[in-house]
Amino acid sequence: MRLLVLASLALLLASVAPAQPSRPASDLRVEDLRAEHVRGPVGLDAERPRLSWALASDARGARQTAYQLVVASTAARLAEATGGAAGAADVWDSGRVASADQHLVPYAGPALGPGRTYHWAVRVWGRDGEPSGWARSQWTTGRMGDWGGARWVGVDSLLAEQVGLGLTGTPRLRREVTVEKPVSRATVSVTGLGHYVLSVNGRRVGNDHLAPGWTEPAERVLYNTYDVTGHVRQGANALGIGLGGGLYRIPQGGPHAEGRYAKYWDTVGPFQALVHLTVDHPDGTQTVVVSDGSWTAGASPTVFSSIWGGEDYDARLATPGWDRPGFDAAGWRPVRVMDGPGGTLVAQTNPPIRAHETFSAQEVTEPQPGVFVVDLGQNHSGMPRLTVRGADGQTVTLRPSEVLGEGGLVDQTSLKHWGQIVFRYTAAGDSAQTWQPQFTYTGYRYLQVEGAASVAGAGRQRGGPVVAVESDWVHADAPLAGTFETSDRLVNGVHRMIVGAIRSNMMHVMTDCPHREKLGWLEEAYLMGPSIFYNYDVAPLYAKWTDDMADAQLPDGLVTTTAPEYTYFGGNFRDSPEWGSAVVQVPWLVRLWAGDPQPLATHYDVMARYVDYLASRAEPDGTIRYGLGDWYDIGPEFPGESQLTSKGITATATQAANLEVMTAAARLAGRADDARAYRARWVDLRRSFNRAFWQGTHYDTGSQTAQAMPLLLGLVPEDRQPETLATLVADVEGRGYHPTAGDVGHRYFIQALQEAGRSDIVWELATQTAVPSYGAQLLAGATTLTEAWDANPVQSQNHFMLGHLEEWFYAGLGGLRPASPGWRTFTVRPEVVGDLAHARATHQTPYGEAVSDWRRDGDALTLTVEVPVGTTATVWVPTARPSAVREGDGPAAQADGLTALGAEDGRARFEAQPGRYTFRSTL
Repeated sequence: MRLLVLASLALLLASVAPAQPSRPASDLRVEDLRAEHVRGPVGLDAERPRLSWALASDARGARQTAYQLVVASTAARLAEATGGAAGAADVWDSGRVASADQHLVPYAGPALGPGRTYHWAVRVWGRDGEPSGWARSQWTTGRMGDWGGARWVGVDSLLAEQVGLGLTGTPRLRREVTVEKPVSRATVSVTGLGHYVLSVNGRRVGNDHLAPGWTEPAERVLYNTYDVTGHVRQGANALGIGLGGGLYRIPQGGPHAEGRYAKYWDTVGPFQALVHLTVDHPDGTQTVVVSDGSWTAGASPTVFSSIWGGEDYDARLATPGWDRPGFDAAGWRPVRVMDGPGGTLVAQTNPPIRAHETFSAQEVTEPQPGVFVVDLGQNHSGMPRLTVRGADGQTVTLRPSEVLGEGGLVDQTSLKHWGQIVFRYTAAGDSAQTWQPQFTYTGYRYLQVEGAASVAGAGRQRGGPVVAVESDWVHADAPLAGTFETSDRLVNGVHRMIVGAIRSNMMHVMTDCPHREKLGWLEEAYLMGPSIFYNYDVAPLYAKWTDDMADAQLPDGLVTTTAPEYTYFGGNFRDSPEWGSAVVQVPWLVRLWAGDPQPLATHYDVMARYVDYLASRAEPDGTIRYGLGDWYDIGPEFPGESQLTSKGITATATQAANLEVMTAAARLAGRADDARAYRARWVDLRRSFNRAFWQGTHYDTGSQTAQAMPLLLGLVPEDRQPETLATLVADVEGRGYHPTAGDVGHRYFIQALQEAGRSDIVWELATQTAVPSYGAQLLAGATTLTEAWDANPVQSQNHFMLGHLEEWFYAGLGGLRPASPGWRTFTVRPEVVGDLAHARATHQTPYGEAVSDWRRDGDALTLTVEVPVGTTATVWVPTARPSAVREGDGPAAQADGLTALGAEDGRARFEAQPGRYTFRSTL
C-alpha cells in the first residue's frame, strides 16, 4: 500500500481520477485504465509498457475511431497537457491515431528510466467524430536492471551462530541513514529469500504477504517496488527487513521442528535480501540507500518458521524499536555480502498475496478441559491472528484443521500423518498482545486453542491467558472478473464452494491445496483455466506461471509436473503428458481470455521443445501411453492414477490438443512451414488414435473420459460421433447422472455434453445430492471443493481440481463464451434447463463488462444482454418462434444495433453491437 504525504494527496487523486469534460463532447466515456493489465502499477520493468482502457456509452453501436495517448513526467505537466497546453506532455504524445485499438497499445515514446513515475492520459474519438474527455492514470517503473551498486546481503551459518539465530529461527537486517534534505518522493525496490517484510521507521511497508512471488531463484528472482514517500522523512531514518524461509528454506532439526509437517526438507541457500531506496528532493537531487556491507543482522523473536509446519514466536525475545533510528544494536553483527542466488532480477507483475476477509469465531467448544475449538465457519487459506491477555511467559498453541475428529478435537489426518501444523505464541508481560505469523499460511476451518483459560468469552476464567482468535483469508489480489447467480440455492452453493477453493489456492501459482501441497501442479492450470478466468483476472499470474514452467524445462524438453519444481518427484509424478502440456495450453489461454499474445510469442520455442519431447516418448504406433492418466477418477480402488481409462487416451488426446495450439501459434508467428508441419502431425496422430482406441462401438473401455476427450478435441470421425455421444450419454444416465471422470477427463466430460447440446444432462449432474456429486459435498458441510468426490475427511477439503462445473455455470447456464482473443467477439447462448427460473452471469472483459441475465415465467423468457464498447456479440435467443422474438418494444430483427442471422437449434441468432438489449421470446 502506497502512503503519501498529505501535501501530495490531492495531486495524486487528481492524477488518477478520470477527468470530466466541461461539456458533452462524445458518446464515449473512457475508464478502467491499465498498464500491462494492472491498474496504476508500481514497479514495471517493461521497456514498452502496453496500455489499455475500457469505454462506456449510453448509446447503442458506440465505437472508438481514434485515440490519443499522452505521457508526462509529473501530474502537473499531465494536467497542462490534457488542458490543451502544447508540448506539456514532456515524455510522449501519440497525437491522434486513427484506430479502434484500446487494449495493450504499446507505449512508443523514448526510453524509460528506472524508479520513475509516469503520468498518462487517454482520450478517444467516437463515430460522431467528437473527442471524449481525458482519463488519467500512472505507472511507476522498477529498477529495469539498474540496482545502483546494491548487493545481496544476508546471514550465513557462522553469522547465524554469532547472533544466536538457532536452527529454525529467522533473522532481521537493519540500516540507519540520515536524509539531509526535505523529501518530495521516495521509492524502494526490495526482495528477500524466501520471503521478506520491510519496514521503514517502524512502519510496515505495504500490505503484501509472502513477498516476493515464488520462483526458481537460480533462474529468476522477483522483486517488488513500493512508494514510501509517507514513510521516509528528513533527518534520521531506519530500514528493517525480516526474512523468512518460504519455499526456499524448510527448517528441520532442533526442538521447535520436531514433529512438524513439511512436504519436503531442503535449504536452497542462506537468508538474504536486496534493497534499493531512492529519495527525491525538491531541488532535483537524490539520496540513494542500497543494501551493502554497512547493514547489520540480528535474531528475531520468531524461533521457528516453516511454510508448511507453522510458526512459533517468543515475545520475550522481542527488541522493540529494532527498525527505528537510535536503536541500541549491541549484539547485532555486520551482514555478509553475498553473490545472490543466481537468477535474473525481474519485477513482480503477478498480483501480490493480501488479506481479503477476516473470520471470527462462529462457535467455540471445549471438548476437553482447557482445550478450545474455534469454528470460523469457512475453510480457507488463512493466517490466524491471536490476541492474548494475562499470559506472562505462557505459551498459547493453535492447531489448525479442516475437519474435526474424535471427541470434537481437530483432526489433521488430511496431512496423511506426515507431521503437524502448529502455531505457538509465548507472551511477555500481562498486557494485551496481538500476533500473526509473518511467513506462513495454511488451510483450515477450525483452530484448536491450547494453553488458554478461555477463548472469546467461552468457558470460565480459571487463571491464565484469555484469548481471542481471528483469521485472515489470504490469496492473490487478482481483480474480480465475474459474477454468477441463479434461482437455485443448491447451484449457488456449489458455485460458492468451487470459488472458495479457487480463492484458497490462488497464490503465486495456483496451488493444489493450501496445507498439504502448496505446489503448482500444472494440469489444473489449463483444465481449470476457464473456470478461474471467468471469476478472476489472472492473466499476469498465468503469464508468470508460464515463465516458471519454462524455467522448469529440462534440456531434453521435459516440463515437470510442478513448477517451480521445488522438490523432485520420480516417475510419472515428475513426467506426465497431461501435466507438462500446461506449458503449451496456458499461453493459449492467456491469449484467448486476456487478448495477450506475449506469453505465446515469448515461449514458442519452449512449447515446441515440449511437444517434440512427447513425440520422442511415443509408441511405434504414434500414441503416447504413460503418465498419471485420468487422476482421481472414480473406480473400484482408492483414487489415484487412472483406473477406468487407459493412459493412452488422455496422453495422446492431450498431445493432439497441443498440436492444434502449435499450429495456430506458428501461424501467428508467421512460421508457415511450422504450421503446415504441426497440422500434418495432428492429422497423423488423429489417425493413430482411432486405430489404437476405437473398439467398434466405443473408445477404449467405454468410460466417460474415453468418449468425451476425443469428442471435444475433434478426434472422432464425423460418422462415429453419434455413436460415441450415445455411449457417453448411456454411461452417465446408467449411473444415475453421476460422474466417474477424474481430474483430467472431467472438464472434457462436461464440455463435450454441452457442445453436443446435452446441457440437460449436465443440469442433472449439477443438481445431484448423492455421492458422488458436488451436491453431496455441499450437504456434507463443505465450504470449499474437496479433493475426493465423497468429501473423504482423510483427503484435502480444499482442492479446486475437479471444479470444472464452474465453466458450465458461466458458459452454459449464463451462455457467455469468448469467440476471439480478449473477448473482442463473444457469444451469448444461455441454456434454459431443468426447473431453473433465473440465471445471471457477468464477465469483465478487457473492454468492459459482458452480461447475460435471463428469467423465465412459464413459457415466457426475458434475456438481457450487455455488450461492451469495442466488442460484438452473437446472441442465441432460445425460442419456439424465431420470427416472433422481440427486443425492447418491437421485433428484434428490426432493433437498432442488431442484425438477424437466422435460426438454428431452437434459437434465434443475432449479431449485437455494443449496448444493452432486452429480448423476449416464447419457449
